[in-house]
Amino acid sequence: TAKFITEIEKLLKKDNRLYFYLATDDWKEEERIKELFGTKIITQPNKVLNRFTEKGMYSSIIDFLCLSKTNYIIGSYGSIFSKFSSEYGNIKLEIL
Repeated sequence: TAKFITEIEKLLKKDNRLYFYLATDDWKEEERIKELFGTKIITQPNKVLNRFTEKGMYSSIIDFLCLSKTNYIIGSYGSIFSKFSSEYGNIKLEIL
């Protein structure tokens, strides 16, 4: 998470008009990043984290599709989710 925070800070210094769609399966990290960056962070409202339920699967698909429509994805090493979103949307992926 520290690397993501550093990258967001760097990008906001270059262009403060940016917004970030955050797709995570960790409520604590989502809360932490939202506290740091406020309205610059966009997340799915009413997200369900349990991907083994129907609602959780829908939440995952929503995150996937939203990420695929961004201009740029910052992903974590080994994240298939980021990789597939990048490929589906034909957008650049940077791995931290």
